Amino acid sequence: MSLITFKNKHLILDHQLVGQYFKDAQFVFVKWVKESGNLLIAPQSSTLFYQVHKDASQLMLKTKNLKGDKTVALYDFFYESNLNENQAYVEYDYLDKIGAIKIKFMM
Repeated sequence: MSLITFKNKHLILDHQLVGQYFKDAQFVFVKWVKESGNLLIAPQSSTLFYQVHKDASQLMLKTKNLKGDKTVALYDFFYESNLNENQAYVEYDYLDKIGAIKIKFMM
């Protein structure tokens, strides 16, 4: 199973990814960068991310199950980006400098 999946217009982060990058975060910043086809997600505690992306959305990071998987509702993202949840993403990377996960979509 992938550490990042999309289902019912929600981003699902596996508990391993949550433990490594999001720890006890209850809110995340989400920014769609249309030009590059990247979705950026950072914990609310990432002040550098917010300084760089002041127009990022702040969304709740909800617990999905007892393992510790988390979800983020991305209704607006799917609407604004003209992507659907079945469109595969290519890869993801962690951007240490700004403390965010970058998810690359096929355009």
